[in-house]
Amino acid sequence: MDKKFWQEHYFNRRNWILEHTKDFSCTTTEVFVLLMIDYLNEFSVKITPQILAEYCNLSEKEIDQIVTSLSSKAYLKLNVTKAKIDFVIDDVFTLQKEEPIQVKELFALFEEEFGRVLSQKEFIFLNNWQASYTKKMIIDALREASVLQKYSFEYIDRILIRMKKDEDDSD
Repeated sequence: MDKKFWQEHYFNRRNWILEHTKDFSCTTTEVFVLLMIDYLNEFSVKITPQILAEYCNLSEKEIDQIVTSLSSKAYLKLNVTKAKIDFVIDDVFTLQKEEPIQVKELFALFEEEFGRVLSQKEFIFLNNWQASYTKKMIIDALREASVLQKYSFEYIDRILIRMKKDEDDSD
């Protein structure tokens, strides 16, 4: 089975949720609870309404209302087994499939150009660039570095900084 984009090792789920908060029909508190559920799931903490209330500094009644609301909006699924309840927020990531797929293509483009798998540090660079630069600027900087055979993220970062400065100066 193919991994979904939000299951890839380089994909930052919480950053994506924060960047797309405006696309959700959720309150700020509901978004915070989604983020907390994602955090607890990442670290394999057994989630119960009591634990969620404690981590979110909310009452169990408030958590119950929020969980009900998120479930009714299809952002949260509760998978109940004999041993536990799984809080699954994967449907949150199906809101906008286009942008993350482009991000995946960007990672693949860098790996292809560098001829190797990217390091964790390089994934962080790319994620940070996504917040500050357009996809076109990132690709243009990669091409410029490739032409000069400078396969270094630090070098590409300097190109991006220069491109951004040139863009700001021309405005």
